[in-house]
Amino acid sequence: MTVLPLGVPVAYCCLVGMVVLLALQSHRHSATSLFVLPRTSPLDTLFGPCTPAQEDTDFCRNRSYDITIGGFFPLHEWNYTAEACSSTFLPDTGFQRLEAARWALEKFRGDMDLGYDLRDTCSKEIYTRDSALDFVSYTAACQFRANPVTFGIGAVSSRITVDYASLLGVFRVPVIGYAATSPVMNWTEDSDQLRFQRYYRTVPSDYFQLQAISDLIESFQWTFVTFVYAKDTYGLNAREWIMDRFTLPITNMTQNTTENAPDKNNKTTSICLAAEFPIDYLNGGEVMDTDIIVALKGLRQGLVDNATVVILFAQPLVVSRFLDLAEEQLSFEDIQRRIWIAPDAWAANMPLLVNRSDAFLDRIIGFQPYIGRATEFEQHLRNTPLGDFPSGYRRAWYASYFNYLFPDGSYTNDTTAGDSPRFHVDPKVSFVIQGLEFGLQALRDVLLKRCKNNLKTCDQRLEMMYANEEEELDLHMKKSIFRTILNNRTYRPDPFNTRTFTPTHGSRYEYAFYQYRSLDGRGKFVRTGSWYSDYARPLQVTDPEFRSYFNNVTSMCTSPCPKGTYTDSLAKYDLTCCWNCVPCLGFTISKGTGCVRCPADQRPDASHSSCVSLEEEYPHWNVDLGLAMVSISGFNFLSTTLLVIIYICKWNNPLVRASSRELVMINFFTFYLSCAGVAPYVLQPTFITCFIRRVSESVPPLMSAASVFVKTNRIERVFGRRPGQQRPSMISPCWLLAFVLLITLVMVVIVGGFFFGDPPGTVEFVLEPNVRLLLLCRQTLSATIIVPIVFIMIMAGLGIRSAIQTRHLPENFNEAGYVVLAMAVTIMAWITYLAVYNNFITLKTILPGLFVSISNSIHILILFIPKVFVLFADLKRNTRKNNFGGSSSVDGRFERSNTRSSIRLPPPGEEDEPRPGEEARSRNKTKSATSQQYQKNLDQSSQFNF
Repeated sequence: MTVLPLGVPVAYCCLVGMVVLLALQSHRHSATSLFVLPRTSPLDTLFGPCTPAQEDTDFCRNRSYDITIGGFFPLHEWNYTAEACSSTFLPDTGFQRLEAARWALEKFRGDMDLGYDLRDTCSKEIYTRDSALDFVSYTAACQFRANPVTFGIGAVSSRITVDYASLLGVFRVPVIGYAATSPVMNWTEDSDQLRFQRYYRTVPSDYFQLQAISDLIESFQWTFVTFVYAKDTYGLNAREWIMDRFTLPITNMTQNTTENAPDKNNKTTSICLAAEFPIDYLNGGEVMDTDIIVALKGLRQGLVDNATVVILFAQPLVVSRFLDLAEEQLSFEDIQRRIWIAPDAWAANMPLLVNRSDAFLDRIIGFQPYIGRATEFEQHLRNTPLGDFPSGYRRAWYASYFNYLFPDGSYTNDTTAGDSPRFHVDPKVSFVIQGLEFGLQALRDVLLKRCKNNLKTCDQRLEMMYANEEEELDLHMKKSIFRTILNNRTYRPDPFNTRTFTPTHGSRYEYAFYQYRSLDGRGKFVRTGSWYSDYARPLQVTDPEFRSYFNNVTSMCTSPCPKGTYTDSLAKYDLTCCWNCVPCLGFTISKGTGCVRCPADQRPDASHSSCVSLEEEYPHWNVDLGLAMVSISGFNFLSTTLLVIIYICKWNNPLVRASSRELVMINFFTFYLSCAGVAPYVLQPTFITCFIRRVSESVPPLMSAASVFVKTNRIERVFGRRPGQQRPSMISPCWLLAFVLLITLVMVVIVGGFFFGDPPGTVEFVLEPNVRLLLLCRQTLSATIIVPIVFIMIMAGLGIRSAIQTRHLPENFNEAGYVVLAMAVTIMAWITYLAVYNNFITLKTILPGLFVSISNSIHILILFIPKVFVLFADLKRNTRKNNFGGSSSVDGRFERSNTRSSIRLPPPGEEDEPRPGEEARSRNKTKSATSQQYQKNLDQSSQFNF
């Protein structure tokens, strides 16, 4: 056996003194209260050091066994008035966990010479710390204790466990936590928190629990929450996580210093914090009612009232008082409309909730870490009759537990705990069992190594003293891998996360969330889903009724803005939390935090949320000028058809024959082409319709003007010859048709050339931004429009020139006036078209077709209607004589004409009557010669049906 150096106990005593002084300063207690405990509880002797009479009892065997395991459990509450442990019994969080520890120690002890010392924390730090001094190697008087604890387990709350683990860590005693979740005790190999380097825990840090709560809130699209917390280790660390990840009110952000101010661009959640309400403790440790009243009033004020989700992060003592005052201060509706998020500290605390109103219970969502059900222990706790327990203090604990389960005292020695509707197994008992599994397995492995696999002949106490001196147990715990009976999975301490027990495969940590429901006449928490820390979809709801129950709940600062509005900042909250909805008007749509105008060729939709393309406008047959164009074109078609019928019926009529029938038919053909060319102007512009438009507005008008020009030019050449001049050539109908086709071919070449330089197509033109959009045929080059029209006007001008040259012809053959009038009006119409086309974009879509139709109507009215009148109404002029310079009888013989402007052609063999006077005779002689020459020309040309 090695002898400890003298300096070691002295150094330990100094460390103990420093720890005690720090504890006294932080908790503001006197030095005497640390060692002299007021043990007023009737059960206090059960938790102190064992007496000789208790050495053989089940719960206190630390004097007669080589190895002792220490533990702390909250069996009673603290009496802040008397500054002592009260008689208020905690059946679930206290007794069940203590019984689970005793059951696990008995089950897993095996052949180890094992005892245990399980004590009450009385829910108070100073009480626990004083009792923990009995676990270490040296007393407060620096005297060596022969049988210290090998490792400890507990305690429940983080604020108690911090002191407990720190104290035992000074003496190199490992501590396994089964309920403390505060991130304060986070420790890694690189951490400076040396006081927690021997601390292990079976439950994950609160950071994982808060992440699970956050994911559940986001899954319901609750974006505005209130945070109520206790100003202790448990609540303050949760607040730190909330401040880092939730979007805070602007006032909260400005209160932080530049160093500590959270960056709202780095938020990991979409949740906004409506308000935070801290609840402090009085000097004696009691809860401050004033803080709770302030929080309850704040829940109903302003925009905070819209935050129907309340996270209540506090220990059961604070929550109990909060719920008491809430039932007094809040109405039933105020309680019922809110969702109360319960963390693991009070989520399954049935004694805390058993007498609450259904308004609270129905709206609680509780979270608990989960590793599996302790089925074997549950059966033990549920089915063991009260009478099967031995007499003494252990039965008294069970008596207190049964008094809670059966408040009316209706139980006997044969009654089991499962017979009570209040029976509920605390979820944390699984973590107690798992922690002891781990600790005892590591302890057994160390003993087997030191005792060379023979524990019966080995001095286990001595060997463990050597192991603790060399920190062999702690080193073995760090690397230990064990399989738990709870879920048959292997676990190991995670060196990167406070040595939290982590499964070697699968998800690292799992949380179960619960909802309180009334089933079979009894209320209980029903598991509704799970959260896994390492899954791609961590939140999994297993109860279909869960979502349907809370889907109608909304928790947001302001309702989402409707379409067509944008969000503007409101009051003291960040724009991502609260906003005003400002509508977008006119031709704007909502985009981001403002309104933007739609492009000129688009307009806002009905909701002002997106831009839609304007409906393309183009002429229709029954709208505006389209109706006029279609009407004129219809008139032209009917008139042309009537003229064709008349001319066919009167085909051999002298007047029809004298009108150059072939050229007239070309005129009629161009009229039909123009009527057919009107259709593309009232159809949607496409490549084909635009192509037809270009052809119809150039080729048919040119053919019509060319036929008139060729006709008048022929008359000029035939009747304009001087005496003795040779008969003109190329005046037959075939040559006339050839001339017209040749001129048309020139136009086709011109138009075809422009097809390659300026191909037809469509183009959109914004007539009025965001209101009207015209669909036009594309004509990029001005020459595409001007050149064909100029060519048409040249043909019309040439026709006018030839008509003027024939103005002195006999009246019956003189169409010069009609031709000049028709061609002049045509030229004026096209000049007007060019002027209007370049200045009125709205008329571009229909003007060409309209003017072509007007031009055809002019030709019909001026050139053909007078002839129809002569054919049917003026029969005296519809004779060969009137059409060829003289009258003819029915058999075709010529007679003299008595009209003023006609030239008298004497029949063959007859002479003119003598006139009195020489002057008259001379004038008759000259006129007779001219008449004879005209009659000769007429006879030569009559063979061409002129």
